[in-house]
Amino acid sequence: SDDMWVTSPVPALPEGVTHHTFRSASMNREIGYCLYLPPSYVKESARRYPVIYHLHGAGGNETRSVYSAKVLHEGILAGRWPEMIMVFPNGGRSTMYQDSGDGRFMAETAVSKELIPHIDAAYRTVADRKARCIEGFSMGGRGSTHLAMKYPELFSSLFNQSGNVYHVSDVSKASNPYLGSDPE
Repeated sequence: SDDMWVTSPVPALPEGVTHHTFRSASMNREIGYCLYLPPSYVKESARRYPVIYHLHGAGGNETRSVYSAKVLHEGILAGRWPEMIMVFPNGGRSTMYQDSGDGRFMAETAVSKELIPHIDAAYRTVADRKARCIEGFSMGGRGSTHLAMKYPELFSSLFNQSGNVYHVSDVSKASNPYLGSDPE
């Protein structure tokens, strides 16, 4: 499919990972995400879990980094890490997880104001910043840093892997067709 917001067909996913969509009001469309639920999720119906949001790099989609869930799952089974949920949003091909100046691509709004409340409503999360991590690779590292800094009430943990983060002073001098001409 040519739809950059919902991957189709969905490739084979690791154990515990499923593919879903949520409705983005800001973009008036469905957006894909993958979700890892830990081993005890089904059996322990009163238990709530912390959440890691993993943002993919440029050119990626919600299925690009799901191998991270395999590593998490193996670590949980080996007793190295506590059980947690992991979410892989689709942030568009090159949005930097920011809203575009023209309002067409609302990746920041979709993740911070739409997906997170959706996940907290649909799954048994610990719906609090103290139990919410954001991380990402490359564009996702940059996006996770942007979102964690802009919305400190949402996240208590940030992991930026190879994400290029610009100095604010550099951004204000550069013209960026994606972000528009307003430095704010």
